[in-house]
Amino acid sequence: MSNDQLEKAQQLSKLENWAQALEMFNTVLTEEPSNLEAMIGLGNVFYHLQRYEEGRKILESSMQISTENPEAHFLLGSTCYMLRDWYAAMTHYHEAAVLSPTTPEYRLRLYAALQMLNEPELALTELEAAYQLDPQILGPRGKTKLWRVRIFAGLGPVVWLGGWVFFGVWLTLGGSYYLNQILDWLGQYLPLVSTRLGQVLLRAGLMSLPFVVTAGHQLRTRRYRRVLWVVILWVIWGLLVWYIPHRAGWW
Repeated sequence: MSNDQLEKAQQLSKLENWAQALEMFNTVLTEEPSNLEAMIGLGNVFYHLQRYEEGRKILESSMQISTENPEAHFLLGSTCYMLRDWYAAMTHYHEAAVLSPTTPEYRLRLYAALQMLNEPELALTELEAAYQLDPQILGPRGKTKLWRVRIFAGLGPVVWLGGWVFFGVWLTLGGSYYLNQILDWLGQYLPLVSTRLGQVLLRAGLMSLPFVVTAGHQLRTRRYRRVLWVVILWVIWGLLVWYIPHRAGWW
């Protein structure tokens, strides 16, 4: 009897009749509490009803019966994602992808979770894998979207350097008087600083310090895309805050 009810519950889920599917899956689990398919089906219903906490509970219970079902991991990952538990979502998406490496949806969702964990390079690897498995998975102009992600993969973690420009603008314009006072004081002890060339070099060095430190750290961790973006931001910064003001005679 429970097999017939399970099939009916699964059919109701396909028809997106979530209320009746919920009732039917609960009936199956009342008769057979360890029915793995019913637990996964109920987790799917809870997900679509946006009852994520209940869905997470039943799907985690299903893991006590078997950890080898990729769909269960995928649903649990999606539920955790909606609960903003990015690490748990990534873990279960990864398990789903390991158990079923040719399913592009698993790799695409793993990409999304890794993005939320601020791991753009790892995320890019999964996105490329999903695209190779199914070039249609990214929708219209999928290749363009993929290239956009490739280009900007290293920018996110270092984009904070762009905020340094506000300090630079203040230093160049509003704070130039105070900076000159500091440079004059340093000039008493360091003769080079008292020259125009020395002041220019010191300003450039101080302004470049965050970029140099960040680039060095990213090189140590072999995150070369991030290094490239640090250099690009540093060049833009240098033009806006150092080279142009210097050529204009602001300092």
